[in-house]
Amino acid sequence: MSKEPPREELPEDNPQKDLAADLKSPELAPYWLSAIIESADDAIISKTLEGIITSWNKGAERIFGYTADEAIGKSVTMLIPADHIDEEPTILARLRMGQRIEHYETVRVRKDGTLLDISLTVSPIRRPDGKIVGASKVARNITPRKQSELAQGHLAAIVESADDAIISKTLEGIITSWNKGAERIFGYTAEEAIGQPITMLFPAGYIDEEPQILARIRSGQRIEHYETVRVRKDGTLLDISLTISPIRKPDGEIIGASKIARDISEQRRAQRRLDESATRLNLALAAARLGDWSWNISTDVVTLSETAASIFGIPSTLNMTWTQMRQLLHEDDREHARLAVEQSLASRDDYDIEYRVLHADGSEHWVLARGRGLYADDGSALGMLGVVQDITNRKTTEETLRTQTEALRTINEVGQVISAELDLHKMVQAVTDAATELTGASFGSFFYNVLNEAGASYMLYTLSGVPRQAFAHFPMPRATDLF
Repeated sequence: MSKEPPREELPEDNPQKDLAADLKSPELAPYWLSAIIESADDAIISKTLEGIITSWNKGAERIFGYTADEAIGKSVTMLIPADHIDEEPTILARLRMGQRIEHYETVRVRKDGTLLDISLTVSPIRRPDGKIVGASKVARNITPRKQSELAQGHLAAIVESADDAIISKTLEGIITSWNKGAERIFGYTAEEAIGQPITMLFPAGYIDEEPQILARIRSGQRIEHYETVRVRKDGTLLDISLTISPIRKPDGEIIGASKIARDISEQRRAQRRLDESATRLNLALAAARLGDWSWNISTDVVTLSETAASIFGIPSTLNMTWTQMRQLLHEDDREHARLAVEQSLASRDDYDIEYRVLHADGSEHWVLARGRGLYADDGSALGMLGVVQDITNRKTTEETLRTQTEALRTINEVGQVISAELDLHKMVQAVTDAATELTGASFGSFFYNVLNEAGASYMLYTLSGVPRQAFAHFPMPRATDLF
């Protein structure tokens, strides 16, 4: 590399009109060339036909990390990665033939080992007699460009492989790009769609949406998850979720919009089926007087439907924990209910229990509760879902039937005693015992009338439920029986 001439050898500053003459001066040309080479952003290197570096500018130092002292005299192959080393003989062979190599894109390596994408222009260096004695090389670092191209390539691949429709349009609503997802969803090819107004996808009742969307885009707004309806090429209506973003130039000016359209028709149909199922379930629960409930273990909160809240005698808007809910139960049933829930979750069996609930007015209600555990992927319990039913009437009916059955059994037993017993006292005692049991009295007795000189009196004949001595101090009854 030529050194700069001494300061005193440089010409004094010339007016602008003399600049062209200075550039043409043979004496000054080397100085101008040296200044240009040193100030260039590109790496400008010269080498022999054996590949030995003979000059190295500041641009080369910035790009490759070596100083001129470290590079000059070394083989240019120190810049070539191992998998590209076979390029150098080919380049030198072409140079010896007098060929110029332009914009050859390859990879080179920095001093720190970083790989760089490089664009090379290599020219033969000739002596005045035309003989080729070396080569000059201009290396431009195109790594940022390559990275940008790679990113754009990845982005383009993502766009093309996306299931969603990805579309761009101008601020006048004219389609400018159309991916494979858009083709699958809407049925138009890119050739059919690009250049057409986006409104070709709008059903008649939705055409007024586009001016509003474009107005928001012009103001720089992003539209997210906007659910609407669009139409396919074959006329099929689709439920669509749209996300629309402004497209900006580097200076921030908005020049268009990118649109991602997701077909949510199946989700909408599934949601409608779910809503219909939920409606039918709620109707069935209401008809059966069943209330549904859910319990979240992490928060301990129990969520009740209106019917369930009514069964427990609390407002449907009241939030309660399972710990608080247990206080609504009869004190004899609380621990039983707690253990039943724990055992159900531990064994993964259904929860099925009957307990008594005390309402604020003091009334007691019997409740049938059924539930099933919910579990995470790791097997831990998340909570429960279930139903409750007020079975107070059933319990009352069951108690009445039990009482009636007991009464019939007692009457039958008395009948058998009467029919088999000849002892009058034993027969009357059996009737007294039966009457006491059937009426639920604490005790029962049977008296009979006796006439003597003092007049009529009552005599105790049989007694049930208490010892005879208990009647020793009773006053004379005035009725035929005392219970």
